Amino acid sequence: MSGVKDWGHSPRACRIGQWVRRLFLVVVVVAFIFMVRVIFLADTPSPSPVVNSSSSAEPAGDFETFLAALADKESGGDPNAVCNLPCGCVGLYQITKQYVDDLNRIGFYGLSFTYDDRLDPLRAETMVVFYMLHYVCNRLVDYDWSTLARVHHGGPDGWDEEYTKGFGEDVAERMRTTD
Repeated sequence: MSGVKDWGHSPRACRIGQWVRRLFLVVVVVAFIFMVRVIFLADTPSPSPVVNSSSSAEPAGDFETFLAALADKESGGDPNAVCNLPCGCVGLYQITKQYVDDLNRIGFYGLSFTYDDRLDPLRAETMVVFYMLHYVCNRLVDYDWSTLARVHHGGPDGWDEEYTKGFGEDVAERMRTTD
């Protein structure tokens, strides 16, 4: 038995295994982000307006137009915008620390976000996309832009909060004016 070598327990094999697992995780996350961008940001014909539960017609549009209207409403398109309210929201989409904590609690394939990511337009957009996918995926398919905006503004139950109604209507109106 002196000539038999144990290949499975060497420190080098463990490091290589960890590296392969991390690389696989990165590939899965990048593929997921690419898939989301292809599905929701593709140049497709605008769907016909749908009617939501409040019986008001939603504007036709796509997810890219929604993100632009949301950024315009939240920060005027300024990725360095800082809110003066106690909520501490910052960035293009005025994301709060609670929003980031919620995303990290959900955990998308091990991906985590920092508070500084709120100031990076691409990372902030990724946060908004993941938040929408988790809380209101069915509304993405229905093109219910007002509800998406209300959830972004008011949290998971924002679609049902009275204080978010005007926010959702304003984002939907901004989408109508950009078409």
